[in-house]
Amino acid sequence: MMLISDAYREQNRALHASNEHYGTSGKAWAPKVRPLADWGRKAVLDFGCGKATLARRLGGLTMREVA
Repeated sequence: MMLISDAYREQNRALHASNEHYGTSGKAWAPKVRPLADWGRKAVLDFGCGKATLARRLGGLTMREVA
């Protein structure tokens, strides 16, 4: 099953390459995700992880990143 088209994948690749700020908003979610992890969760799935800024803010957790 294809989740996104090849054209959309290419558009995302181009945006990441041309804009250093594209794909960096994940870090803003860290204050909301951290309390969920504190409930005993050991891993977090970040679908559309962009430049993995959420993972860097949630150090110590296992991150599953799907770009």
